Amino acid sequence: MIITTCKPYGVIRGALKKWKKIGIVSCNSCARACETGGKERMDELAQRLKQDGFDVVDTELVAMACNIDLLKRPEYQSDFSRENAGCNDRGKDLGFSCERGLKNFSRKKSPLNLTVFINGKDDSISSAYTGEMIRVDLAWVNNLSSSIKDAQIELEIKGEAYDQRSVSVTKGAYRSYDNKAVWNSASLKDLASIAQGSSGKAQLGFSIKNPLPIYKQGNKDFSISIEAKIIGLGTSDEFENKQISDSLKKEIKIGSKLQAVGKTLHYSGALKNSGDVPPKVGEETTYTIVWSLANNANDLSDAKITASLPPYVSKESLISPEGSDLQFDEKNATLVWNVGEVPAGTGIIMPAKEISFQVSFSPNLTQVGETPVLVNKATVEARDTFTEENMSAEIPALTVNLSGDPQSKGGDDKVKE
Repeated sequence: MIITTCKPYGVIRGALKKWKKIGIVSCNSCARACETGGKERMDELAQRLKQDGFDVVDTELVAMACNIDLLKRPEYQSDFSRENAGCNDRGKDLGFSCERGLKNFSRKKSPLNLTVFINGKDDSISSAYTGEMIRVDLAWVNNLSSSIKDAQIELEIKGEAYDQRSVSVTKGAYRSYDNKAVWNSASLKDLASIAQGSSGKAQLGFSIKNPLPIYKQGNKDFSISIEAKIIGLGTSDEFENKQISDSLKKEIKIGSKLQAVGKTLHYSGALKNSGDVPPKVGEETTYTIVWSLANNANDLSDAKITASLPPYVSKESLISPEGSDLQFDEKNATLVWNVGEVPAGTGIIMPAKEISFQVSFSPNLTQVGETPVLVNKATVEARDTFTEENMSAEIPALTVNLSGDPQSKGGDDKVKE
């Protein structure tokens, strides 16, 4: 639950002095529980405003103001909003809800209302990743008391991160020369005449490029802008042949993909190892563990890799590069590599972030014929500084298998007596 507080009545009354008509919209969820909203609070305020001479023309109780999908439904498009849409000198909506609900209340309420959903969500900013398919659903509703004719929808896609060849428009057309998808009554009959209170839908899809156009430093923070507009002509006496429209803009931020890999070395690599391969019971063999990180689209911060060692494996002192922030907690045998920042393009236009450290292993009789684990599965964490999302990945457990060592001849992954 979100805790809300209400402004004093005197402050509310003073802020409303310049408005001729007042509409009150109240949340019936968290705000009601905090006694700052709900029907009782809304009716009480409406009565006080009327006593002070305000023309309260409408009240609306919304189940959850933070749910924009509810507010987009025709039953929540109040009479006040329909009659006074776009006429801010005549009326004012007053909302009782949390901050997100107030933001939803403040969205433009058009006589012809257009909503755009990105992969089913009505968020102004969303995230996607390379190779992902994007579904764009458009929904409209006629909030007038008369029909709207000859409607047309244009949707422009901007940004170098989407694949133009992948664009698919249902019952419409895509113009690659200006990056616009278009729907009209010729392709979508519902747009020929939109009756009072009726609604309709259109759809298109496209994919994010894979790979992204990353060729040099500075090729990062990719995003796609979607700008949609619906235009129609009124038919009532008030709106006869007048253009009625609504528009909105959405942004899709392309999230970075974190790639993490590991390998076990003995013959090659930055560190010198010793001991028998395959490992023999009672004899110590050292191995080099290598962790590598690559990152494509955006700068990452606070990156780290965490793993643990089995009880039969020891951590040695050798590490490369020297000075790397690799911490080892002997009490719980936990390794933490504090990587820090991982710039966009790491592993693509610049070397991958990499660390090598040495472990030692002395097999016992119960491990004969087995391929023992040297480092357990590692978890990778980081934060995308562009999308402001946390990311994670895993590096599978690493064993004595030397398939990643270019000098290995194979057949060296089973403990011998």
